[in-house]
Amino acid sequence: MLYSLGFFLFVALFIFISGIRVIKNGEVGVVFRMGKVLPDPRQPGLNIIIAFTDKLIKIGVEPDHLDIPTFTSDSGENTQLTVTASFDYQVIDPIKAICNVENYQQATILVAQKSIENVLGNLSYTDWRKDKAKITDRIRSDINDKTLSWGIDIRELMFKDVAVK
Repeated sequence: MLYSLGFFLFVALFIFISGIRVIKNGEVGVVFRMGKVLPDPRQPGLNIIIAFTDKLIKIGVEPDHLDIPTFTSDSGENTQLTVTASFDYQVIDPIKAICNVENYQQATILVAQKSIENVLGNLSYTDWRKDKAKITDRIRSDINDKTLSWGIDIRELMFKDVAVK
């Protein structure tokens, strides 16, 4: 009888300890209980979830920076432009960032590339050089229109290099 009580307490302690999770500052945790997302993200600190039924996914919510790989785009003058850019972003809704898109960082990079190609494809290189700040802001707002539904806010878009190929 004493052994079975000890075994039961050991198992209960093991289950409780396996449900303890630590979330660092700058992160929040999205909890899935048997495949369904819980409505409130877990905040930084010590968190307890139900072991074996809950899954905790941590996601950073501090501003971050991503580089867009160098790519070639056609301009309005039938010339090719080699574009190197990057952007600063922040996750503003972690549940949407996890649930609405599979990989929000890669998806945001692809949306940024396509938006840059669409805008630069309708401009000449001289138009780009003349209104660089205005065009950059237009592209940033185009990207934001698509990524806000994923819970991602593009803070700044920076062009490192735009060159005629």
